[in-house]
Amino acid sequence: MVIELKNEDKINVILEVSREYNVHFENKTPFEDFRSDLESYNMRSFSDYYEDILQKYGIKDINLYTSEKMDGKYEMIISQEKNVDDKEKDIVVDLTAWDDLSEVINNIDSIIAELKKNDDISLKILNESYEKEIDAANTIDI
Repeated sequence: MVIELKNEDKINVILEVSREYNVHFENKTPFEDFRSDLESYNMRSFSDYYEDILQKYGIKDINLYTSEKMDGKYEMIISQEKNVDDKEKDIVVDLTAWDDLSEVINNIDSIIAELKKNDDISLKILNESYEKEIDAANTIDI
């Protein structure tokens, strides 16, 4: 059984990580200093940001890589650590990088939905993660 976080819990996790990255959604362009992995030499990476959010949900043992498709549109490639060399088992998720909290929520929902759809990656990780989250917080809808 996969358990869903309530929107309020999702938002709290996203805001917590956003504060750590100095992302403030009341600013006009909170993600101005973020880029894809290839462009992030002197900038922050969307991969790191989303990986930290997913880790707060307890989703670990995955590798994330982002590449820019066009301005404000990114492609995130997700691979489980044990399958890092097997490109056929990668999951590809389209992300938007608009400067809005609702877009981050939609991106996280898309990532989790893709993880759930893929039999080879992370269903077990998702189930274990949400069960641990329930034990820790008791604030998650079943």
